[in-house]
Amino acid sequence: FAIDVVAVEAPALEAQPSGICPGGDLTLSVQPYTGTDVSYEWFLDGNPLGTTLEPMLEVTGAQSGSYSVLVTVDGCTAEAAVEVTAAEAPTAVDDSYTGQFRQDLQGSSILANDSPAGDLTLGTVSQPAHGTLTLNPDGSFTYSPREDFAGTDAFTYEVCLSSCPELCATAQVTITIEEELCFIPNVLTPNGDGKNDQLVIPCLENNRFPDNSIRIFNRWGDEVFSAEPYNNDWQGTRDGKDLPAGTYFYLFRRSADEEPRQGFITILR
Repeated sequence: FAIDVVAVEAPALEAQPSGICPGGDLTLSVQPYTGTDVSYEWFLDGNPLGTTLEPMLEVTGAQSGSYSVLVTVDGCTAEAAVEVTAAEAPTAVDDSYTGQFRQDLQGSSILANDSPAGDLTLGTVSQPAHGTLTLNPDGSFTYSPREDFAGTDAFTYEVCLSSCPELCATAQVTITIEEELCFIPNVLTPNGDGKNDQLVIPCLENNRFPDNSIRIFNRWGDEVFSAEPYNNDWQGTRDGKDLPAGTYFYLFRRSADEEPRQGFITILR
């Protein structure tokens, strides 16, 4: 007598979708087989998931791993496996920017160093404390510091995978607004026309540096004016009398603990 040996064709195992979110649903399938006794045993990393009579298995709460199937056709078997990788949370990296006093800061994309590129949605977690923020979907932003603010501010943003919105990460953007350099005019024209009649140092406005001080000397080193604090009100006088036109020299401190700045002022009459 003769014995017919029939080989079982290797199954073409497919997993859909190919990329899954953690805990998502996964469909495993192979081509159907014909025979008197056909069954499909399914496994994840060698651990049984179940046996079906149909060439398909719906997996809920799927996870990363090696999914395999053992097909039995009338006592003969064949098997195949496929790797499935669940998505992971994105990576968000802190950023830092430097801006100028009383100027809007235009920031380039904060997404440039985050990953994966192209699959991220962006949102704001916390606003800056000392200014206003406009954050655009592409990661560019505009930061407008409060008019009198200089120092460090920050905001926090969140990126989530577009394909798996529950997978998110946060990062902080630190913004340093540099202090205004105290510009001191070097020409004073106290002629009563309301223009440049007083020595005005802009950074002293709004009492920003309440511990400031200034001393002004003539060319012989005699002190002709001093104030602590200075209130932007000197009109080129000494003891209430107009000083002659000429060049005078100053020592100025924004605060008591800093080294004095020195320079000159010319009075024109």
